[in-house]
Amino acid sequence: MTPQTKAAFRRCLASPRVLLGAFLILALILVAVFARFLAPHDPTEQDLLYTLLPPAWATGGEPAYPLGTDSLGRCILSRLIYGSRVALFVAVVSATGAMVLGTSLALLAGYFGRRTDWLIARAVDIWMAFPPVVLALILLVGLGAGVNKVILAIIITTGHASAA
Repeated sequence: MTPQTKAAFRRCLASPRVLLGAFLILALILVAVFARFLAPHDPTEQDLLYTLLPPAWATGGEPAYPLGTDSLGRCILSRLIYGSRVALFVAVVSATGAMVLGTSLALLAGYFGRRTDWLIARAVDIWMAFPPVVLALILLVGLGAGVNKVILAIIITTGHASAA
């Protein structure tokens, strides 16, 4: 490791913002990995006797359901904990996919040059003219529902920006 790299790591470790961000990411990863042990209830388990309960600290709240329940009596805390798995999966896979797509486009443009570079650059310019959220929603309407479709929409809407 070069002296510049060591100095950069020291500066990062001295920054409270970097440490807080790293702690939050680590906490999210740990919650996602140990969701089975942390969740007080099965996230799909329905208890129709306890529908729409408020959080435990509010009037009418139940200690067994710390954040309350939804309209089907499912524990909101358990659903949040298990939802972190899906969120983490979507984030990692879509970021990796966008990186691969952008890098591939950039390598193609750089390797072939001239006309191919010009075509890819113009396609990326046109693609970047659309707002990403609107474009992702349009793609999801065409592709349908599902986690894999969300990942694909994120890859398509953000992958081109890596090539620019």
